[in-house]
Amino acid sequence: MNILFISSLYPVTPNNDSTLITRALHNLVKHWNQESRVIVVRPVYLYPSEILKKIITRKSSSSIPKNFRKKFFTLDDIPVIVYPIYKIPKITYFFKPLYSFLDRYFRKIDFTPDIIIAHYDKSLHIGYTYSQRHQIPLVSGIHITPDLMTKDPADFTKRCRHILEKSTAIACRSNYIYNTIIQWFPQYREKCFIAFSGVQEQFINNPTTSIQRINSWKTTNTLFLITVSSLIERKKLDTILIALSKIKDKLDKLQWNFTIIGEGEEKENLQTLAKNLNIHNQVIFKGNLPHNQVMEELKKSNIFILVSYLETFGLVYLEAMAAGNLVIGAENEGIDGIIKHGQNGFL
Repeated sequence: MNILFISSLYPVTPNNDSTLITRALHNLVKHWNQESRVIVVRPVYLYPSEILKKIITRKSSSSIPKNFRKKFFTLDDIPVIVYPIYKIPKITYFFKPLYSFLDRYFRKIDFTPDIIIAHYDKSLHIGYTYSQRHQIPLVSGIHITPDLMTKDPADFTKRCRHILEKSTAIACRSNYIYNTIIQWFPQYREKCFIAFSGVQEQFINNPTTSIQRINSWKTTNTLFLITVSSLIERKKLDTILIALSKIKDKLDKLQWNFTIIGEGEEKENLQTLAKNLNIHNQVIFKGNLPHNQVMEELKKSNIFILVSYLETFGLVYLEAMAAGNLVIGAENEGIDGIIKHGQNGFL
């Protein structure tokens, strides 16, 4: 089978070993690529003003800087096409050049898609249009941001109802998304299914080892907490710091520290907050780390905590569980349903 996969959340470079790059989609595509031929299109949306500013800053001719040109690379034997989509804010996106390019390129490499899988926001429109042009079955993958950011279905219906209607199947990336879609569009219930991410078997700890690590709290008197996250407002790391400051007096007989892996615009505010809460000596900011180092840190920690909102289905929750952590997440977000409160974690 030939699969055309389209998503603006796919890695944009061959470097897939960064805290900031989600591996969830790539892990799915790698699995498909074992028995099928997969080509990935990774749209990048650009304002013409950004390009002009770059050209002026470079003091060069009118040539488009390399960062704004289409490019090709291979990631784990999967061909990836990074294609710029120019847009005028609030007016239009220039999708048509992409369709013509794909027609020419696929003829050149003798590739005819048997199915199109489009995921996340504007990629749904790209996949829908290309599938209609060539009468190819379409699977629509629904993310939570920005697809379902509102509790009101009117905007999503206006943008995507025709896409769902023509889709052969609708892949919902979490329980929450599935429940929302079938509530809004009960007529598509038979098309909908939940497309969870997974972790590679090599990262799954032996359960006995995990239990031993949990029991070690009683003897070592030290508790290691951890989160892996972009340091942005909706990840709610400030909520975690405030919670830890409130319980620190109850843990006077227990040593603890909280490791934060990641970077973002809220880092300085979080460092200031930790200092103001007088827990800065127990909060460790490690910045971005390669994925293998993140997994090593998770193997040393006891509790993973991330209570973000508008969370689709954080792969890092699964990786933390696989590494033997107790996991704390937020109710009615992407991980709710995988974490069952009081059984395999807490919400």
